[in-house]
Amino acid sequence: MIQLQAGVSQLNSQAQVALSGATNALGKLMGGLDQIHAALQDQITPAGQQIATGVSTLQGKMAQGSNQLVDGVATKLRDGASQLIDGSNTLTEDINTLATSLQDASDQLSLVSVSDENAQAVSQPVKTKKTDRDKVATNGVGLAPYMMAVSLMVVAISTNVIFAKSLDGKNFANRWDWAKSKLLVNGSIATAAAILLYGAVRLIGLVPAHPAATFGFTLLIAWTLMALVTALIGWNSRYGSFVAMILLLLQLGSSAGTYPIQLSPGFFGNIQPFLPVSYAVSGLRQTISLSGAIGSQVVALLIFFLLFCGFGLLVFRSEAE
Repeated sequence: MIQLQAGVSQLNSQAQVALSGATNALGKLMGGLDQIHAALQDQITPAGQQIATGVSTLQGKMAQGSNQLVDGVATKLRDGASQLIDGSNTLTEDINTLATSLQDASDQLSLVSVSDENAQAVSQPVKTKKTDRDKVATNGVGLAPYMMAVSLMVVAISTNVIFAKSLDGKNFANRWDWAKSKLLVNGSIATAAAILLYGAVRLIGLVPAHPAATFGFTLLIAWTLMALVTALIGWNSRYGSFVAMILLLLQLGSSAGTYPIQLSPGFFGNIQPFLPVSYAVSGLRQTISLSGAIGSQVVALLIFFLLFCGFGLLVFRSEAE
C-alpha cells in the first residue's frame, strides 16, 4: 500500500510538470503572435489592420482557453489523486481487519483438540438408543384380549340359556324374584368365570404388565356381558337368545380384536362405540401389554352395566304371563 501511495504522488508530480510545459509552450506561441501583431502595425494598409485585429482576437481566446485547460486538468488530477489515496487507505484498513480476523481464527483453532474422541463426537453428535416398552413374546399376547372378551360373552350366553328359570325349575313370580335370583346365580358364575379365565391365561404363560388391573378389568367385563345377556333373556328366552347371538357376531367384527378397525367395513366402525366388547378388548390390551391406562374403558363398561341392569328390570316378562 505504501508503494501504491508513492506511485500516486509521483503521477501527480509528473502531471504538474506536464502542465508547466504546456503553459510554457502556450506562452511562446502567444509571444510569436505579439511579434506578428507588431510587424503588421508597421504596414498601414486596411488588410494589415484586419489581420492585426484578428491576431489580437485569436491571442485573447487562446490565452483564455489555455487558462481553462490548465485549471481543468489540474482540478481533475487533484480530485483523482485524492480519491485514489482515500481508496488506498480504505483498502489498507480492510487488509488490516482481515489480517486481525485471520489471526483470531488461528488462535481459536489452535485451542481445538483434534483427538480421536473429539473427532468422533463431531462426526456422530447424536446416538440412538432403542427401548421396546411394549415387547410381546408371541402373537398370543396380542390375541389374548380379544379371545378373553369373546369367552366371557359365550359364558354369559351359556349361563342364561342353561339357567333360564329358577334353580328349582319354576318360573319367576315377579321381576324382583328374577332380579335376586340372577344376581345370585349369574353374578356368581360371572365372578367364577373371570377368576378361572385369568388363572388359565396365567397358566399358559401370559404375564400381564399390570396383573391386578387385568384381573379387576376381567371381572368388570364378565359382569357387564352377563348383565347384557341376562336382560335379553329376561325379556324373552327365545328371541333374547337370538338377539344375544347376533350381538356376539357383531362384536366379533367391530371389536378390532384381530385387525385394526380401519381395515374393516365402515359398518363395523360405525357400531363399534356402542358395543361393550370394543371397550373390553381395548382395556385388556392396555393392562396386558401397554401402559395400563383404562380410565375411559372402565367408565364405559360401568355405564353399560348400569344400563343393562335397568333395562332388564324394565323389560322382564315372566314365562307364566
